[in-house]
Amino acid sequence: MPLNLSQFQDKIIHIVGVSGMEGLAIWRFLKKHNFLVVSHDISENLEALKQSFFSFHDYLNVDEKRKIWHDLERDKENIKLKDNYLEDISEADIIFVPQSWFRYPANEPIKHLSKNIKIKQLTELYFENFPGTLIGVTGSNGKSTTANLIYHLLEDMRGRKIWLSGNDRQNPPVILEIEKATKDDILILEISNRQLIDFKYSPNIAVVTTLEPTHLDDHHNFDNYLETKKNIVRYQKASDLAILNYDNKNVRLFANCTCAKVEWFGLNTASSLEGAFVFDGNFAFIFDEQKPFLKLKNFHLPGEHNARNALAASLVARFLGLSNKQIARKVSSFKSLPYRLELTAKFKKTKFYNDSQATSPEAAKAAIESFPNYKKIVIAGGKAKIDPTDFDSWIEALINNKVKMLLLIGEASEQIEKEIFRLKKKVPFALGKCDNMEDAVAEAFANIQNVDIILMSPACESFGEFADYRERGRRFDVEVKKNIKKYKF
Repeated sequence: MPLNLSQFQDKIIHIVGVSGMEGLAIWRFLKKHNFLVVSHDISENLEALKQSFFSFHDYLNVDEKRKIWHDLERDKENIKLKDNYLEDISEADIIFVPQSWFRYPANEPIKHLSKNIKIKQLTELYFENFPGTLIGVTGSNGKSTTANLIYHLLEDMRGRKIWLSGNDRQNPPVILEIEKATKDDILILEISNRQLIDFKYSPNIAVVTTLEPTHLDDHHNFDNYLETKKNIVRYQKASDLAILNYDNKNVRLFANCTCAKVEWFGLNTASSLEGAFVFDGNFAFIFDEQKPFLKLKNFHLPGEHNARNALAASLVARFLGLSNKQIARKVSSFKSLPYRLELTAKFKKTKFYNDSQATSPEAAKAAIESFPNYKKIVIAGGKAKIDPTDFDSWIEALINNKVKMLLLIGEASEQIEKEIFRLKKKVPFALGKCDNMEDAVAEAFANIQNVDIILMSPACESFGEFADYRERGRRFDVEVKKNIKKYKF
């Protein structure tokens, strides 16, 4: 299908963060279509840029990275590195930025240019160029799992190619192949709060999983966060569909912000609602009548939050034409995503769950509540919160769900400890502070007797000790394997 590229004709285009996932994808897309661009990256020099580039882009093999790096290096005259970072950017007609650009002090000058220069993101290119059905998934938690569940359900649809664009290094950027898409195709977008800031597009099908106070350092307060999230439904048409979590009071409000038809999902429902719910131990569609389609026990991801994710994905699949039988078969075959409540090891009677992607207290709370009847050691911590009371509901979950020991790492350790003892003078679990992941896993093994589950679910972002949640998750797995080998002898 022809692309909407006329907006770039004869324009001065700058790209910020060219070594990152979004920056490189935009650079490759524009270069593929013969546009001249000026790129910026905070890397110290060309060698540092190369290291940064090679550390990202897990969807590429080494030979592919070498070829792309060769192309980047040939364009070095148009790449502004640390000493010249943002040089001449005020002359741009269009500036492409990554979704987290505003978090970095070095990008402060861009904020002052936004009144006169068009600031764009990769996500806009999808809405401007994809010719088929767009599905957008957002929420404080559950975006990745729900987006991947939808893809899993739809991937075998006859005559329709299904595309997935997630916020993950393993997802190839769809933008590089988008000209191959047709009006019959479907693109599933995982959309974060940062992608929705000042965003003026909404998808044909919008899914909102949960909304809780998180990422407040991006938005200053919860009201601003909610207003930003509403953009996923704000610009929908009457022919579109909004799929909303009835169990979350904040998500329920989104029904008042859209012209689209609204369908609900949840574990609790009033008889007047239409959508997908759990009844008598079954997933069921409720429209003119109740139609169970899968026993809850046949869905293999733990936790009520994952049941809701499955209900949301099932609704999408139903409205796109899949039968109840097809939906049941695909939902029951879905496996956990990497670093999202992933069972990564077993040692004697103890199971190890890697939930490194639980970067908020709400996500970590859901993980703890997924195993209410099991004795647990929890490893948590990371980047400190602006407001320590964000941890309160998570701490209550720790107290009420058979946690035997909490091991804390990272700068949030002191903050969490103080908040625990502010809430409770006496807690029913042991509390330990560890210097790093290595020490935390070793301490967990030293106290493994009569423990059913060791759960690494941090409730915090990873920045500081780790580059991101993936590096943190990999380190946990390495340390678990090392200790299993040690304790086998």
